[in-house]
Amino acid sequence: MPRAYEVGAPEARTDDGDLDHHSLVSGDSLRSNWDSPSVTDISPKRVVLLGKGDLAIRVGTWLMASPTHRLDWVVPVVPEPTWAGSLGAWAESVQVPLVQSGRWQDLPADVSPDLALSIFAHQIFPQRFIDRCGRILNLHNSALPRYRGMAPIN
Repeated sequence: MPRAYEVGAPEARTDDGDLDHHSLVSGDSLRSNWDSPSVTDISPKRVVLLGKGDLAIRVGTWLMASPTHRLDWVVPVVPEPTWAGSLGAWAESVQVPLVQSGRWQDLPADVSPDLALSIFAHQIFPQRFIDRCGRILNLHNSALPRYRGMAPIN
């Protein structure tokens, strides 16, 4: 079963009201053979990037250059903040398919990424989205839950 990893995050309700949220706590390990391609598995990992800001754009740029990853979709936070780069505008400039609404629910039903990267996204993903993904990595710029919110490092 796919797992979503969120360092230090408390259990929370998803946008569907589910309480089935998985967390990674200090001391747990993320090691797996998923990151080590075998001789028979040479196709790039399909990736969906969700989030906002300059860090998400930098990660997207890295994914575009990676021979082991294929950035298939971008789901920006809508409305995008004015204080950071626009992930949506970046996706359009590099011709990556974009979910204009900013809702993961509007991804095509047949999209099942190997990896979903959530970078400063506001959504808590329900089990039905987690089940569509091979892995999910939720990146925050602070220790959760103590420093949560719009400006966690101020």
